[in-house]
Amino acid sequence: MICKNGLRCEFRLYATPAGSGEAWIIKKCEPPHTCKSASTRTDHSNLTASLIADAIEADIKLDPSMSIKAVAMAVRHKYIHVIPKYNRLWRGRELAICRIFGSWKDSYNYLTPLLQAMASTNPGTVFQRWHGPIYDKNGVLIEGVQQFKGIAWAFGPCIQAVPFIRPVISIDACFMSGRYEGRLLIACAYDAENQLLPLAFAIVRKEDGENWGFFMQFLRRRVVGPTKFFSVISDQHKGIKYVFDREEYGWSTHTGECVHRLCMQHVAENLSKATGHDTWVLETFRRNCKKKKPRRVEEMSREFAKVCVC
Repeated sequence: MICKNGLRCEFRLYATPAGSGEAWIIKKCEPPHTCKSASTRTDHSNLTASLIADAIEADIKLDPSMSIKAVAMAVRHKYIHVIPKYNRLWRGRELAICRIFGSWKDSYNYLTPLLQAMASTNPGTVFQRWHGPIYDKNGVLIEGVQQFKGIAWAFGPCIQAVPFIRPVISIDACFMSGRYEGRLLIACAYDAENQLLPLAFAIVRKEDGENWGFFMQFLRRRVVGPTKFFSVISDQHKGIKYVFDREEYGWSTHTGECVHRLCMQHVAENLSKATGHDTWVLETFRRNCKKKKPRRVEEMSREFAKVCVC
């Protein structure tokens, strides 16, 4: 083996194979490199993501949320004077996680067994998978293939508590992190002591009318039933408003199946941004929203009218 910068470096290494295995015996090694590349290089092409995964696999097994900075320190501790690039460290960590826990794509194969196990250990649990057709680049339908679009589930004990909850449901969504981003949708109810009860969950790609419609239809048909009247509280997302304007989802405000009201916290945050984060406006709005008498609400409107200029 010679140095790739052989015109300026006379480094040579001689080795022979040891038997029929993969081991080699070094017979002769000339003096160290005389070129400058050995002293200035901080990365090495032979330090692949696979070698990085080998170096950190035991650490990842103990702490799957290991940061890239910690990965770099572990690699530098094993391979001295070598500082791998950030993207190589990232790929090495992903490869180590894949070896131990499986890949992101493989996890879809465990979705149905996981839900079935949840249903077997929690009697009465229901779930629903949502698939849709796939089209190629030319818009032609691909036969025999379905695309995963969402999943919704509700635990049996929560469904059994529906006849005893107050007719008020709050719905909201939060972001999910990871390679395949999505949204976690949730519906909560309230008992007689104003304690929250999680009714149903769903994982979808994004917040829009179609995805919210899938979740709310599942909530109506499989969880709360088709006849009970509810007051639904949410933010002002357009996808949620889309559901309450259509009868097929079971939550139409025009047919009297429910009433839709806005969340005080979301309105307060929007009001605070619109008024330059005025503390008085925010606190006054929150305080008066808790009033139960119509005349108190009218008093709040008059208080705002004194300071707001139209």
